[in-house]
Amino acid sequence: MILAIESATPVCSVALLTQEGDLIEKRKKGKGIHSEQLFLFIEELMKEKNVKAEILDGLILSKGPGQFTGLRIGAACAKGFLFSKKVRFLTIGTLEGIAAGLFMNLPKGNAWPKVIHTVLDARRKHLYYQQFKIEGEKIYRDAPGILELDEINRKIRPGDMVAGNGYDRLSSAGNKQIRFVGEECISAKNLIRCYQDERFHSWLTPTDLSLFEPQYLTEGQVQGRA
Repeated sequence: MILAIESATPVCSVALLTQEGDLIEKRKKGKGIHSEQLFLFIEELMKEKNVKAEILDGLILSKGPGQFTGLRIGAACAKGFLFSKKVRFLTIGTLEGIAAGLFMNLPKGNAWPKVIHTVLDARRKHLYYQQFKIEGEKIYRDAPGILELDEINRKIRPGDMVAGNGYDRLSSAGNKQIRFVGEECISAKNLIRCYQDERFHSWLTPTDLSLFEPQYLTEGQVQGRA
């Protein structure tokens, strides 16, 4: 059984994989929603399936990049929930979770995009950005970064897919040769699907809970150049 938390954006999502293989989720979007709903969602899911924290196989947390407050609350929630419990703690990049979820649901064949660009709103004239290249049934990732809108626009080509929140700030938004997916692709379910799919096991990082800090990217940490 696995519990997953996604709190890096205005979407607050908690998912649970039960012993029977059911994947269920509590999800809500809104300003300040994480402090109000995150602990409640966990409690509701655990109670609904009569699951005790001590018998979980692990907890997966979306580590960022993303909005500071949501990441901070997600980290505090994970640390509080797992305190004094011998439960594995795994983390995965927020942009990676989005890309993996999309990849696992793409139709096979020529309809696949060759490149997925995941983006999250970073305010001002920047987006958090990561590029993923698809070759057959494998997906390869660059490092995440915080890039200016114009730089991201130059990376996008016809036939590519752009996914996440904040994509509508790009000048390429609305281009019918590019597929755009909004906040509906942000979900804690993606993190559990990565756990279930061995192709993405290397994206999940076993993490020391006491030392964990979310991945806060700033404009001074521009990386992930393609």
